[in-house]
Amino acid sequence: MADQGDAGGARSDGIRRVLSLLAIGGGVGRLRPAPGTWGSAATAVAIWAGWGLLPGWAWTVLALVVLLIGERAVAAYTRGRTEHDPSEVVIDEVAGMLAAAAVVAAGKGLPALAGRTLADASAAGRFGSAFATVLLIFLLFRLFDIAKPGPIGLIDRRMNSPLGVMLDDVLAGILSGIAAIAIIAVTS
Repeated sequence: MADQGDAGGARSDGIRRVLSLLAIGGGVGRLRPAPGTWGSAATAVAIWAGWGLLPGWAWTVLALVVLLIGERAVAAYTRGRTEHDPSEVVIDEVAGMLAAAAVVAAGKGLPALAGRTLADASAAGRFGSAFATVLLIFLLFRLFDIAKPGPIGLIDRRMNSPLGVMLDDVLAGILSGIAAIAIIAVTS
């Protein structure tokens, strides 16, 4: 019979394996080339499937949950490795895309330029479909995540920790969401 120490160690190893699998997006992060784009694309499909089904606040909750779990997952995956942000880690892209969706979903209730809500502007304009809205979020997120302008790059360069891995993508997602709202408002 195994003692309690062995059972605790096995459970700890099992949790680490699950967290590591989450860090690489269930294996999506192993796809090449551009695993971050694959992780973002997989998340975009999930967002598109849930768009209109979930209330706006749910996207914020999802983004926060993935941020919190993601920090632990990145820590588990990178433990004992020299690289703090391996390319196969894509849970940060998941959190960033969800943050962008949260901002756009929250923006549906904001007044747009002509006194209409963003939802009215979206329905009337070229970004009226859920597919087009999520595609816009995806493209903007990839732009901000790859270019890493301003504070995104600062976080990426200075916070060499699991939290830093997550935060630069979440900030890229927030800025992508704001840019998407502006584009939808201007083009509608």
